[in-house]
Amino acid sequence: MDVVALEDWYADLCNGDWEHTGGIKIETTDNPGWCITVTYDPHEPEPESIKWLLEHYSNPEKPIFVKYDREKFTLEVLCEGTHTLADAMRMVLAVKV
Repeated sequence: MDVVALEDWYADLCNGDWEHTGGIKIETTDNPGWCITVTYDPHEPEPESIKWLLEHYSNPEKPIFVKYDREKFTLEVLCEGTHTLADAMRMVLAVKV
C-alpha cells in the first residue's frame, strides 16, 4: 500500500465542501497499533460499503475493528500491531463514497 492511493482517494472526496467539514486523521495507539478516522459529508448518503465493513469487522476483540458513528458521520478503523497501517488504509479505501 502506497501513499499515492490515499492521496487519490482524498482527491476524489475533495469537492469544495467536504474538505472544510470532513477529513482524515491517522494516529498511533498505545496497544500498539493504528487508528484511522474519516469524517464524511453529512449531506451525502451513508456509503453502502460501510455496512459491509461493519458486518465483517465490528468485533472489538479482533485485530482489525471498524466502527461507524451515524451521528458524527465518522468511520474509525483500529488495527492492532505496529505493521498494520496498510491494512487500516485498505479498509478506508474500500469505502466507496
